[in-house]
Amino acid sequence: MGDPCEAKRRILGCVAESILLYAAAIWVSVLENNKYITVASRVQRRVALRICRGYRTISNEAARVLARIIPIDLLVEERSRAIGMTAGEKKALRKETVQKWQNRWNASDKDVWLHKLLPDITRWYERSCGEIGYYLTQTMTAHGSFQSYVRRIGKAEHDPCLYCSSEIDNAEHTIFRCPAWADIRNLSEITVRAELRPENIVQIMMEVDFKWKAVESMVEKILKRKEQDSRQRGPNTQQH
Repeated sequence: MGDPCEAKRRILGCVAESILLYAAAIWVSVLENNKYITVASRVQRRVALRICRGYRTISNEAARVLARIIPIDLLVEERSRAIGMTAGEKKALRKETVQKWQNRWNASDKDVWLHKLLPDITRWYERSCGEIGYYLTQTMTAHGSFQSYVRRIGKAEHDPCLYCSSEIDNAEHTIFRCPAWADIRNLSEITVRAELRPENIVQIMMEVDFKWKAVESMVEKILKRKEQDSRQRGPNTQQH
């Protein structure tokens, strides 16, 4: 897409986070007032959407998880407790914070599809390879080039797959089952040496860089082709 990589987008996110957390140890008491947390969360949301390059329709929780941005209230609590701690103690405190985030994610009944793909926030947060981007975010949120999403936002009348008509066209159907993309899917599975399923795709991606790139290439090829075909068919089936 020609845009800055995730690492560069994250630098801007870190600047915004530093501003939000300025003197957090002093104003930590405002956590009791949801109004202030809501305002700070809106800033986090804008940053998270830019990092993961997600549609504005995805939830705050999904955006922060994909962008690996810890919720602001947990960060403020951590910052207030970290005063006077050694580096080792701060590292342990961060693990505790991420675990609280994980517990919150486990308890959420939103973003069912993303939960299925990404149940383990800790491993995602600590991963050492791969960058999230436009097409991976579409795939992981189901907000993008899928007829079910296009119908949901009022830009299509029907949601069956336009390629095989056998199922509703959602992220799971497109990426894992639609026969129209079997060759692209098979090539990726040969590269990663595994059958890709919703339950294992993210775990496989995080194993090593070449597997991440293989999956990323697969979803990009599929979704780019769908975008091109949609433009040729006309506005009634356009994704965006």
